[in-house]
Amino acid sequence: MPEIAIPTPHVVDCSLSTRPKSVLRSILRDTTAADHARLDATLGALDLCTEPGYRRFLEIKAAALLPLERSLERTGVRATFDLLAHAVALP
Repeated sequence: MPEIAIPTPHVVDCSLSTRPKSVLRSILRDTTAADHARLDATLGALDLCTEPGYRRFLEIKAAALLPLERSLERTGVRATFDLLAHAVALP
């Protein structure tokens, strides 16, 4: 897989003292923990070596990803990626 470099400012301070604490991440993780456990159990029970098991796996993934992709397309995410690709291509 090709590595993509995104230009960043010359001076970047990544020290722990300047990073915001991820309260939102903690809230999201705690709030969705049961859902993630249920999904892990469902996917873990599938036999991906069989056609029905693999088909169900793909159906579950598509049910999550396709609506997300449609939503991103409606918000113009493609233009953002085009800008990033152009920035990466600059010398």
